[in-house]
Amino acid sequence: MKKIIYIVTSLLVLCLYSCSYDNYDEPKSVLMGKVTCNGEPVQVRGSGEKV
Repeated sequence: MKKIIYIVTSLLVLCLYSCSYDNYDEPKSVLMGKVTCNGEPVQVRGSGEKV
């Protein structure tokens, strides 16, 4: 039982530590355009749009 608690605690600490450290800058590029199928626009929303 102690072994399981130790493993779970170790994994939790590792996950929390890895989420707090980010050494990459955010991307500066933007993808823009239209999605079409057979010449007709497809109704899709990007992730940056407000609902």
